[in-house]
Amino acid sequence: RERQQQRAAAKAAAAAAACPTFDLPPVADRTMSASLVRQCSSSTAPPGMYRALSSLAQQATCRPTNTFSGCRNTSRPRTFMNGWHATVRQIALASILSESSFPRYSARRNYQTKMSITFTNRGANNSPDAVNPTLAPYIKSSLDVTSQKNSIVHLGEDNAKLGDHGGFVVSFLGTGSGGVQSVDRLSSATALRLGGQTFLFDASEGAQRQLCLSRMKPLDITNIFITHLHGDHVYGLAGLLLTMQSSASASLEDRGKFSRKERPVVNIYGPVGTYNFIAMMLALSYAQMRSLTVVVHELMGGTHEKGPQQQASKQTQSSRFRRERNVFLQNYPEIRSPGLRRKSIEKNEAGYWTLHAPDETSSNDDWRGQNKQFHVYAGEVNHCPGVQTFGFVVEEMTPQRNIDPDKAASLGVKPGQKYRDLKRGLAVLSDDETRTVDPEDVLLEYVAPRKFVLIGDNCVVPQEMAALCYDADVLIHEATISDDESKAFARGHATASMAGALAKELGAKSLLLNHISPALSTDELQDVVRKAKETNEGVSEIQLSCDFMEVVVPKGGYQFDE
Repeated sequence: RERQQQRAAAKAAAAAAACPTFDLPPVADRTMSASLVRQCSSSTAPPGMYRALSSLAQQATCRPTNTFSGCRNTSRPRTFMNGWHATVRQIALASILSESSFPRYSARRNYQTKMSITFTNRGANNSPDAVNPTLAPYIKSSLDVTSQKNSIVHLGEDNAKLGDHGGFVVSFLGTGSGGVQSVDRLSSATALRLGGQTFLFDASEGAQRQLCLSRMKPLDITNIFITHLHGDHVYGLAGLLLTMQSSASASLEDRGKFSRKERPVVNIYGPVGTYNFIAMMLALSYAQMRSLTVVVHELMGGTHEKGPQQQASKQTQSSRFRRERNVFLQNYPEIRSPGLRRKSIEKNEAGYWTLHAPDETSSNDDWRGQNKQFHVYAGEVNHCPGVQTFGFVVEEMTPQRNIDPDKAASLGVKPGQKYRDLKRGLAVLSDDETRTVDPEDVLLEYVAPRKFVLIGDNCVVPQEMAALCYDADVLIHEATISDDESKAFARGHATASMAGALAKELGAKSLLLNHISPALSTDELQDVVRKAKETNEGVSEIQLSCDFMEVVVPKGGYQFDE
């Protein structure tokens, strides 16, 4: 046994020496010479490694339009923000299994590839691939997998503006529209990272893969919000839930520091029919929620909760039972799952839905991480006839004002329980009980709560929804149609001009355009931003979104005037 271990160690050392870790040339070169490949393909290396390295070298030589788009030599115009370039930084051959040692598994390889996004600002403000100079300090990449910290990593110069942003980060996983499939833009999926929890808005096909490439973890997702049930917004939902269940099962069995004692709970909010969609997908794929509890909250009382109005055929009209059966509202006992629950939320008298309302007597100083509280609302928007569509609003609780320690010390109050009472607006006695200290004597200035608004596919935003969206720090709105408003209304979508005008009306501090058609050329992308700016008239800072872009909202919200 000892001799066998020695021989195995010798083979491992020989493989490591034959295939060392190496770095690619700088980003500016974007080239990888054949000699560099041959340096790692010695005679002791297993056959086929040179071919694999050559393939990776070709990918590094080209200038891809997306993170993992490869080298497609086509005449199709680039449809990605050219300021984002994916470059293979390092190819680490973690372990190579010799074909002579494992003849039956000669195709087995374990190549560990580390990749990252390089973000560049070209400086031309009117260029489609230039970053808004005002928003540039707050824009990051979510693909820096070499970072070990689950925090914002700036890939350019140091940025002192961010400081402690307190966990309010918008992460774009998919920014494309559903009409054209593209490697440049995934369909709709947007995450709002809030410290110890993540809110996910829509889950298109491939959303879980995007999550794996980002610094987000599947089990960090505590709430999922579905704008509507079109396929480009929900086809990745069932797969994502099963991936989360696999992570939950591993954490329940683990006995280390990442172990969990209770089953994680994920809340899903969406239109009527969301439960049946998930339950049917799970039932027909022989899957169940065994290690994850999923609670589906359907928003009742909307205009189109019964789905599209379809003309019944004569055969259907002959059966009253079939005519009254509705696939959105119906309960099907055959597809019930023990870990999948169905609840409903009714629309209030003001015409919108309150999804979560925290207790105002508490504060976010008391509830941190996954227990941090937010106001969450939903409002209906007009998309396609019969398709119930929502927009969502997430707003922080009003932050408590902090204590000025110097003022408190001068008034005879030391850190402790009295600090807590002062933050809650209660007067306290000084430590020597000689005077009363009022909260206004020691509290710092008021910090405004941050507000996030995401509006689903729409051509009209009703007043009930618009009333929820005023003065948002971030407004995410679609810009699917390039310029033809009549075409936009006919298809239930919006143009960039309509998005810019809405942001102006709502007083949004920043407008992030998404749901972009992958078929748009670079010049057309430039027109999208320009037209939004024309109708916005300088009220909002406008930025075109792209996959794996992160936008940080600092504490107190954006203060661009300062």
